[in-house]
Amino acid sequence: MAPRSRRRGPLPALLALCALFTALQVTFQVTPPCTSDRHYQHLGRCCNRCEPGKYMSSKCTTTSDSVCLPCGPDEYLDTWNEEDKCLLHKVCDTGKALVAVDPGNRTAPRRCACTAGYHWSQDCECCRRNAECAPGFGAQHPCTVAERAHRGHYSTATPGKGSPRQL
Repeated sequence: MAPRSRRRGPLPALLALCALFTALQVTFQVTPPCTSDRHYQHLGRCCNRCEPGKYMSSKCTTTSDSVCLPCGPDEYLDTWNEEDKCLLHKVCDTGKALVAVDPGNRTAPRRCACTAGYHWSQDCECCRRNAECAPGFGAQHPCTVAERAHRGHYSTATPGKGSPRQL
């Protein structure tokens, strides 16, 4: 008697394909998506960016995470980043009529403003001395150009200050 051959149906092959598909699906779901502003894609993996106030001294590798170091005393970074150095704070040059209104820190920039008696001018991006308004004139806009007082108004304002008042 000859041995009887068993005929296999498509079921074992179908089960093997289902197992393979499930394994691949699990692999893709375990890998976290790199969509956050706190992460970046490098060497096929999702790595941490540096938090505000720190810069990236070295990127991640396949075996280690990014290395972040704090900004220096006159530097800052205000966002999650991959920068290799921090930004320098602005210099509020008193010789150019600028003064620091917010000194800034490692996570926020220094903010400068014009000193009293000066105003910011967009056309030169500098501080300009306020207009000296003669009697009968007042500031057209606070701390800018003088204009003649309109009929029914007067001005005794200190030069460069105040607006015409109604009689």
